[in-house]
Amino acid sequence: MNQKKIRMKNNEMIKKISEEEAGNRIEEVLKKTLPLLMANIKSIVREHCAKYSRIGPFKTINFCWGAKENEPKCRYFLDEENGNAERRRCKYFEEYVLPLDNEVLQNYNIWYVRGAK
Repeated sequence: MNQKKIRMKNNEMIKKISEEEAGNRIEEVLKKTLPLLMANIKSIVREHCAKYSRIGPFKTINFCWGAKENEPKCRYFLDEENGNAERRRCKYFEEYVLPLDNEVLQNYNIWYVRGAK
């Protein structure tokens, strides 16, 4: 299945969970949909981000050419290793890459702007 179809399926699941959980607190809904959103974000980064390389210098996996020297990995892949869901943000991603998928953009804005505590 290609990346776009996977993102569409994840977006449908996010919508379904959001509808089913409508009576719950927004934080609970966001936490349930976060893994799907992160999968979509990583998919878009892999597919469209000009600053992303699967393998960068010194065999750094998920390398970002715009990242700081002491943290050379893409921000959206760091959570995967750290086992947390910090709301890391990337201005380049938000301005130039994320608008390529409107549904992911909407879900991203809900998570990152309203955000789970």
